[in-house]
Amino acid sequence: MSHFATDLGRVAHSLPDALVMLESDGTISWLNQATLDLMGIVPLDWSGASFGDLIHHDDRPERIDELGTNVTEFRVRDGRSGWRRLEIRSRTIPGGARPGFVVVSLRDAA
Repeated sequence: MSHFATDLGRVAHSLPDALVMLESDGTISWLNQATLDLMGIVPLDWSGASFGDLIHHDDRPERIDELGTNVTEFRVRDGRSGWRRLEIRSRTIPGGARPGFVVVSLRDAA
């Protein structure tokens, strides 16, 4: 792994905002420490899960298609058996080795 990639990984894990990487099908492939802290989870709670399945069922039908294109708010299941209202900013990353993956930034909206 290059020094740049190593440094970029360290930076991503050090950011104060929660970051989640999704595969093009919505499967969670990576999350940073801020996500774990914000949501009260351990990596295995979300790793490999469908991000859509973590969004409250009342929010899913009208907003799930916006993921990857807009800034919006969702209720997301946390690690404390509750729901947390989050501001979600996301971008689909075209091309590269994993075309169509999505980077999601999460912030507490309460």
